[in-house]
Amino acid sequence: MKRAMIAAALALAAGAVYWIDLKAQRIGFAMSKMVCSEMFVAGRSFEDLAANDLPFLSPATKHLSINIDEATRSVSVSIFGLGKTEMSHHPVLGCADKTARARLAAIPLDSSTVRPHAFEDVSERFPVTNKLVSSAMKDQEQTRHRAIVVLYKGELVAEHYAPGFDASVRFWSHSMAKSVNATLLSIADQQGLLSLDGGALVPEWGANDKRSRITHRHLTDMASGLDFQEDYELFFGDFFEMMLAGDTGHFAAGLDLAHTPGERWFYSSADSNLAARALALALGQQGTSTQAFAHRHLFAPLGITSAVLEFDTAGTFVGSSFMYATAMDWARLGQAYLQNGQWQGQQIIPRAWVEGIQMPLASSAGTYRHGMWLNRQEPEGRWPNLPPDTFNFDGNQAQYVAVIPSMDIVIARLGQTQPKYWRDVRRFLGELALSVTAEAAPQDALARARK
Repeated sequence: MKRAMIAAALALAAGAVYWIDLKAQRIGFAMSKMVCSEMFVAGRSFEDLAANDLPFLSPATKHLSINIDEATRSVSVSIFGLGKTEMSHHPVLGCADKTARARLAAIPLDSSTVRPHAFEDVSERFPVTNKLVSSAMKDQEQTRHRAIVVLYKGELVAEHYAPGFDASVRFWSHSMAKSVNATLLSIADQQGLLSLDGGALVPEWGANDKRSRITHRHLTDMASGLDFQEDYELFFGDFFEMMLAGDTGHFAAGLDLAHTPGERWFYSSADSNLAARALALALGQQGTSTQAFAHRHLFAPLGITSAVLEFDTAGTFVGSSFMYATAMDWARLGQAYLQNGQWQGQQIIPRAWVEGIQMPLASSAGTYRHGMWLNRQEPEGRWPNLPPDTFNFDGNQAQYVAVIPSMDIVIARLGQTQPKYWRDVRRFLGELALSVTAEAAPQDALARARK
């Protein structure tokens, strides 16, 4: 009896250590990745992160051991000596697990010079709107705005930054990367590199596999039917399991089919990463890469100079979560969508793709299409004070690029906000849009009268 009790106690202790180490690995991954990218991609100091970001993310951060090697541009993190994770920075491809260095070095790059596009600054004609933004920037307790850029009819109405941030800082996309990832697949489809409505490029699935009915469009619409739980609580759930797997696409390919493809909408980072790997496979057949393709066919034509895509240990863009760009470059992406994918006379994003956003997936109840969040839910949309045609790039902690076609407005908002304040952020951005139209009305009327 005593032996059985001792054995049970040892098994319980071993299980507890395993659980603690598992959680430490997840915390280590999240924190080492964040610190590496925020320092070496965004350009922020560790002192700023320690004071303003780490405590916000988890109480466990006070127990972290964080080692930063400026010479090798790497960051390692452990908690109570467990779960050590190390990330290193690549000058073009951002931060990734240190073991991915060789794979990243083999990725074909496109770093040709881009001529930045500047919007005409008309901010002095919108004093009320700018006062609203300036005042909102002072709230660093609840909404915690860090950057807001407002465009109206392709002109710059407002551009404001919180203390410690400016126009040179790159901001983390979080899940706004999903919108960019889906955009890249639409361009690849237009070029005949893959078919959005053809079977997804997933080598793990044979012809008789029911999952082979999943298309690339199912993946960009979050309607694959794959069994994945989008859960970030306590650093557990399928998301962190996928991130720690290293090869995010292979992990997603191993998921079971829970629903018939196209039958049910369910928000899933696995769908985005499977789509990202499919794109990488299609581009690899052409001897190029996601980074080179994105730069040549999306970022460069829009005058975007700051965009950094980040990759997993297999060398695949983490299309669910990891992209950095300045606030102004996020706004440029939104403006391209506002212009139906056109930019300076060129069709950069397929027009049919952009127009299709306004036809929500039936199973999403007006919530989602083509990697974008919509404003067509009943009885009240995500943006209750904005028109139904509003759609947006959307990322955790209230990262938004809101596109409002009927008002000719784009708002890029970057920050660090707890979920209980997200609706407040969206309501405020709606108020900004209404302020812009109110100030613009007499100006637009005068312009019409002069014609």
